[in-house]
Amino acid sequence: MNADTPHRATVVKPEKVNRSLLPLKPTSVTKLKKIKNVNVVAAQPISKKKAKKIMKAQRQLIREKEEKDKKMQM
Repeated sequence: MNADTPHRATVVKPEKVNRSLLPLKPTSVTKLKKIKNVNVVAAQPISKKKAKKIMKAQRQLIREKEEKDKKMQM
């Protein structure tokens, strides 16, 4: 898992959740950018709003990476 996110999420409906699959607490988008491993965050239950933020951050990361690659090729 991730060293940046040791906390456990509080689960609203425990009867619907397999305890062994309890996800990590959703991280902030800024933390997300630092982590760069977005797959970990994608596996967490999050609100639509937060999901949108994360998707935006993912796209931003990809964009930045592509720009860096282009600069390297120049």
